[in-house]
Amino acid sequence: MSNAEIFYTKREVVHFENFAQTVENDFPFPEIPIGIVGKLDRWFISLRKKVNGDEISVVPFISNNSMPKNAMYQIDYLFEWKNKKKELEKSSSRKYAIELNHDEIFLGCPMNFFNLMNSKNGWLDENGTISVEYGFRIKANRGDDQIWRFNFYDKILDKEQFRLENVELFYGGHTFQTYYGYKQILEFHTNYFDGFPEDSVFTTPGCDSVEIADMCFQIAHGVQIQEDSDLSKMIRIARHFELWNVTRYCEQKLIEKLRLENFEIQKFVEKMEESGSDFPFQTVVEFYLYSSEFRMRRLAGVILRNINSEREMKDFLKGTVVFLLSGEAIKMMVRKVFDFYT
Repeated sequence: MSNAEIFYTKREVVHFENFAQTVENDFPFPEIPIGIVGKLDRWFISLRKKVNGDEISVVPFISNNSMPKNAMYQIDYLFEWKNKKKELEKSSSRKYAIELNHDEIFLGCPMNFFNLMNSKNGWLDENGTISVEYGFRIKANRGDDQIWRFNFYDKILDKEQFRLENVELFYGGHTFQTYYGYKQILEFHTNYFDGFPEDSVFTTPGCDSVEIADMCFQIAHGVQIQEDSDLSKMIRIARHFELWNVTRYCEQKLIEKLRLENFEIQKFVEKMEESGSDFPFQTVVEFYLYSSEFRMRRLAGVILRNINSEREMKDFLKGTVVFLLSGEAIKMMVRKVFDFYT
């Protein structure tokens, strides 16, 4: 993406009053709050005085003192010193793309203090105030698991996005969350959003949180999420938005988590309890119906492959409600029956 096309989540002009007195008396510049970016509060912008021999310069910076330890962020940002003369203003403009560690700040272009103070240069207004424009966005972040994730909680494009919203209840109160998705990328994986206008608002199915939806869309965009404690919720949301690549990913995680490649049918319930699974199934038949409902063909095949005796097959057929199965699930079951009786 070229610099001209960058859409910054936060973009604003801020003003620093009593500029000369602050520098001359070595006072700290005020920290002007920016707000929440990338689900992280307490971002602020300020100025910093730098002395190198006889030269005094001032540099703008943005920081956050509450970033999680070991976190890293991919950031696009700009700084521009404001000036009455537009050609000088543009010459001070700088755009950057960086990876920021949790204990770092990001800096703009330093300006000579005496250059800024010279009234003929146009940097100071008549009240002795100097102004700086900033813009920044967080594209992705990395946590303790060392996995990079897209930042879907801020608007970082001026078009081709949709909003996913949900109200979560907690202790009698509520919190409102907004998620931004990228229609152009998701068109490769689902037709669900076809025909909806720009800035359409969608809600998560049931009472599932936006965080669960975020994991689904991270996976849809190619992120290898290791979390497997909310697989049933992710599978439900994946079906809702017709993200079948996410369903296949969760299906594989489910098979691995429950170690289903080789298990005894009689010990199915025991295996489910041991795994700490969030799937409330009491029988293999219920599990097979589930695999059919959510179009998990491989899971269905694994279940059938572990039916190893004629008695297990009869018990399975006795408990199966055929009209609840998909056509594909019925075909797979019929082939398994023929394996026993032909």
